[in-house]
Amino acid sequence: RLFYAHYLTQYEAIVQDVAPNLEKYIRTFPNRNLRELTSQADDQYGLDPGASLSIVFHMLARKTWLTNLKVLVDPNKPLFLYP
Repeated sequence: RLFYAHYLTQYEAIVQDVAPNLEKYIRTFPNRNLRELTSQADDQYGLDPGASLSIVFHMLARKTWLTNLKVLVDPNKPLFLYP
């Protein structure tokens, strides 16, 4: 359990560091697909490929970011976030 708590703390720290800039990328470049934007964030932060995409889904699942979930979230398409 101690390992899990330590891992969760590290993950939350990464999310808190990366998520605000990732949200800024998504809002600033509304026509770029999600895969391009998250790949750019992975490179910028030195994360494993796909980590930023996981953060996007984490933020949507926790309802920190809001989008129309009646439409499939496709990494090959842009993501529209509600204000």
